[in-house]
Amino acid sequence: MRILKRSALTLLAVITTLALVVGGYVLYMQHQYYRIPNHQKLTIGNNQAATLTTGKVYTATTYNVGFGAYNHQFSFFMDAGERQPPRPKGSGL
Repeated sequence: MRILKRSALTLLAVITTLALVVGGYVLYMQHQYYRIPNHQKLTIGNNQAATLTTGKVYTATTYNVGFGAYNHQFSFFMDAGERQPPRPKGSGL
């Protein structure tokens, strides 16, 4: 009976500790939460007069600067499947 009582108290202490940690985290996140208000009036700076028209061909250029910190030997795991130097061109993969 004594072992059962001690086990129950230990389990209660663990559950209470977890509840306090999770509750503290939720309270902290709610206190730190910040959201920009809805329906703000914004002023437009540098408004352009030109508009796009139909029937005319336009070109757009994009550039991904997300991996600008890496040298040319680095291979992103989603590009080559693993984190190792890229395979040479013409290797079949």
